[in-house]
Amino acid sequence: MKIELEIVRLHFTTPLHISNPRSDYARSETLIHSDALTASIMQAWASLGKPEWISDNHGFAVSGLFPFLSGNGRYFYFLPKPVKDKLPEKIPAELIKKFRKTRFYQKEIFEKRLFGKLNVVKNEQFKGDYLCDPESFKVDKLRIVSSTVTPRIMRPRNPAENSVPFYMEKLYFYSNTGLFFILITDNETERNRFIQALVFLSENGIGSDRSVGNGRFEFSLDKIEINCPDESEYFISLSAFIPESEMDLIDMIGEHTSYDIMRRGGWISEPYNTLRKRTVHMLVPGSVLRINGKEYLVKGKVTDLKPLNIQTHNAIYRSGKSIFLPIKPE
Repeated sequence: MKIELEIVRLHFTTPLHISNPRSDYARSETLIHSDALTASIMQAWASLGKPEWISDNHGFAVSGLFPFLSGNGRYFYFLPKPVKDKLPEKIPAELIKKFRKTRFYQKEIFEKRLFGKLNVVKNEQFKGDYLCDPESFKVDKLRIVSSTVTPRIMRPRNPAENSVPFYMEKLYFYSNTGLFFILITDNETERNRFIQALVFLSENGIGSDRSVGNGRFEFSLDKIEINCPDESEYFISLSAFIPESEMDLIDMIGEHTSYDIMRRGGWISEPYNTLRKRTVHMLVPGSVLRINGKEYLVKGKVTDLKPLNIQTHNAIYRSGKSIFLPIKPE
């Protein structure tokens, strides 16, 4: 079965820094998670004077932001490797270590994996973090992003205190590369609201250090087709996921379930930027869970990370709504 999904491609025009859980500026994350993108959309709505659009029942869901590149007149998209994916049958021994280090499958490889079929026999299929399809991927070099670490200083508010030096890593995407995500909206009204926020973000940036021009991008809308099983007992997440309840998570644990957990939080924006949000644990993209269903589906809940000691601040929503696709166990 082929399903058609809307995607958004981000072509970055300025450097990007993505904060990591330790708030270590010297090292940037390389991906933007779905919950961070959703939070940015809601913050954009607030900046646009539309706080009434912000809700814990927002009418859209997004995947994480994954790499893409263009070459030979087409786009190549990469999707997350299933967590703790099993070694393919007949994989040569010398390729096992490379397979385990792989983080992303080219879409054509990802589709085969959805059907439980994964054939890895050639060293040429491995391009660093990426597992590529030898039949369709004819690009000589796979270069998505480069980075530099630059010195910065933090000026204290008290002029009597000394400036504090620190280092910041910046990501630079090549002209034919960027990040893309899948977008699902409940209706055209929700889609238009999302696009309005995206236009605002493209001009003002995403990630850290937006005040000096970082994180700005141009975006384009498109459709992709993904070939997946008609139905399955297991589904793979394409977003950061929060189960709706403990019992929900227990029901999702099966013989072929595999997942990792990440902690999410961060600093609050103005005027409370000296306070941290509460933290929440989420299942990472690529988690495989037991969910009976057909086609694609959206599951998960939205939680409020507002610190308990703030009485007047609005809710700080963290979205755990995830897009899922059916996947067959190997």
